[in-house]
Amino acid sequence: MRTTQGAIGLLLSAALGMAAFGCSDTAGVEAWAGTYQTAMKFNGPDDVWQASSDLVIAPDSSVSLCGIRLVGAVFANDTLAWEVAGGNSSTGLVVFKDSDERGYYWIAPVGPCFTGWIQYPGDDPLDFRGLKL
Repeated sequence: MRTTQGAIGLLLSAALGMAAFGCSDTAGVEAWAGTYQTAMKFNGPDDVWQASSDLVIAPDSSVSLCGIRLVGAVFANDTLAWEVAGGNSSTGLVVFKDSDERGYYWIAPVGPCFTGWIQYPGDDPLDFRGLKL
């Protein structure tokens, strides 16, 4: 099991070279602007993907999930992260890429997409992916 509560700041410091997670800096995320159709996998590698709510990145760099703006999200090196401690309903980290041909998505090849994880309070982390519509 991944432990993410409190660990996301350390992860971001190491992975993104940031001193702390407490800031809110989504500058640059607008390069990935659009609506992403998302899916989650609940029970490990043998389970099936379940459709989830859209992740939307607006041209003004705001990010929303399930129609609710993410608070205190951080973006660097094509990686977006947010946490419950910032006032959100989940903690998550996703990495954006231009395309993917591995068959990881429900269609292949795909254009702009992301992979990562999402965790709701009291639950284990879930695999999380998205395709730009």
